[in-house]
Amino acid sequence: MEILVGLSAYFLLRLQSVMNAAARLIFGLCRTDHISDALIALHWLRAQERVLFKMAVLMYKASHGDAPLYLSQLVRVADLPDRRCLRSAWTNLLLVPSVELSTVGGRPSQSPARPLGTVRRTT
Repeated sequence: MEILVGLSAYFLLRLQSVMNAAARLIFGLCRTDHISDALIALHWLRAQERVLFKMAVLMYKASHGDAPLYLSQLVRVADLPDRRCLRSAWTNLLLVPSVELSTVGGRPSQSPARPLGTVRRTT
């Protein structure tokens, strides 16, 4: 699912349509029947929610050393040693590397990466 990060809304909608068709096939539902209950019974997330969940789990594993080494080396926690001991010091925000935008036809291209949120460490 990691390859689906940054996918356009159109393709996520198409993927959701395939997932809905699979759920209808499993439960023998008609096209006009509600699909939400079937997705809940199957413990399936919607396509966009699944992509975000998988990326959050991957970042959690990488920040705790449970991911493959090549991924763990890319993830850095923004620990500043001179921070005062505030509640905000326990947020364990991840550093987002700076990226140079390449130009395509004289325009800067946009990066598909966006922050997923914070990762909290539990000890």
